[in-house]
Amino acid sequence: MPTRQFAIWTKLIALCFLLSAASWAQDVLFHAEDQSFSVNLPSHFQPSNSPPNGTVLALETQGGFSLFCSKGEPVELDAGQFAERMKRNLYDGGAQILGKAQKPLAGQPAASFLVGGVVKGKESLFIFNQRPDAVYTFVFNYPVGQRQKASGIWNQASPTFKFRQAKAKKS
Repeated sequence: MPTRQFAIWTKLIALCFLLSAASWAQDVLFHAEDQSFSVNLPSHFQPSNSPPNGTVLALETQGGFSLFCSKGEPVELDAGQFAERMKRNLYDGGAQILGKAQKPLAGQPAASFLVGGVVKGKESLFIFNQRPDAVYTFVFNYPVGQRQKASGIWNQASPTFKFRQAKAKKS
């Protein structure tokens, strides 16, 4: 009899895990405030109640994950050089740099680095994406100890970014 109860409990736990995983897998399409891009994210993300100033996208979950994006004028530096400059600024402020990478985002150069110590109890992934008309700075925050889950969310979302094409300037 105990073996049968164990089997039932094991199946119930597995079912709960699958339902939990499935709820994170349901994606919702979110648009930047200026409609310059869109991205699919798990349905647990909702618009932020207190977005930072100057953001074109501000989303968060009750579990402590958040994604913010600001948009700036195009810069002369490539994305990697821009990220290095920003990384030095953060490091000078006491942040701990945990890793870096260069990988395109939606077909354009992007550089990223992982930081600890900027927000207490959080790690932050900074992504700089150089586009013809602007540079986008994404900050993906998540609780310390949740790096694998955060990586899964970002890796699922990053191929879904769609940017509006910049219109050619008239001469």
